[in-house]
Amino acid sequence: ENNQSIWPERFPLDRLKRIERIQRDSGLWTLNYMCSYGESEFNDFSSAWLRDYELIGNEIHRSDGKIISLSSCDIVLIYDPARTRQSEYHHLARNAVMTTACDQEYNVYILKYYVARASLKDVYEAIVSQVDQFRPRCMGIEDVAVQINIGEAFDIIANLLKDNLPPIIGLRPDTSMNKKWRIKTS
Repeated sequence: ENNQSIWPERFPLDRLKRIERIQRDSGLWTLNYMCSYGESEFNDFSSAWLRDYELIGNEIHRSDGKIISLSSCDIVLIYDPARTRQSEYHHLARNAVMTTACDQEYNVYILKYYVARASLKDVYEAIVSQVDQFRPRCMGIEDVAVQINIGEAFDIIANLLKDNLPPIIGLRPDTSMNKKWRIKTS
C-alpha cells in the first residue's frame, strides 16, 4: 500500500512485487493481498448476497419490510489485531473491529465496524464502545497470523471491559487455500 508493505517482516516489498507479478492475472492478488473480493473464481462471496437494512434502536429493519429484534439474534464481536512487531510500521497496519448479528434464519448483519490505522488505545476504545452498545455473546480475536502478543491484547481488553467482558475465543479461519497459494507463489 502506497508502495510499502504493511507487514514488512513477513512480506518485504520485493517479495510482494514478485507475488503480484505471478498472481495478478488470476485474481488471487486482489483477493489474498489487497483484501478486495472482486468477482474472482476463487471467491466464495457474492455481492448479490448483500441487502440494505437500517438499525433503529434494538431492531434491524430490512429492505423487504421485515423487522428483527436484536434480542433474537446471536451477537458476536470480532477483532482482527493487524499489528506489526516493528514499531516504525504500526501506522500502516489496519485494525478491524466488527460486531455482527445472526438471526434465526442465519442472515448475518454487520451492526457496527471500525477499521483504521490506529493506536492500540483507539482500537480498544472501539471494542469497549461496541461491547457496551451491543453486549455480544462472545468476542472472537483472529489469532492465525497474529502480529502482536495476543496475551497482552487479552489483558488490556479485559482490564478495559472489567465486568462487561464477554468470553474471548480465538478465531482460526480456514486459510488453507490462501496459504497454499501464498506458499506456491512465495
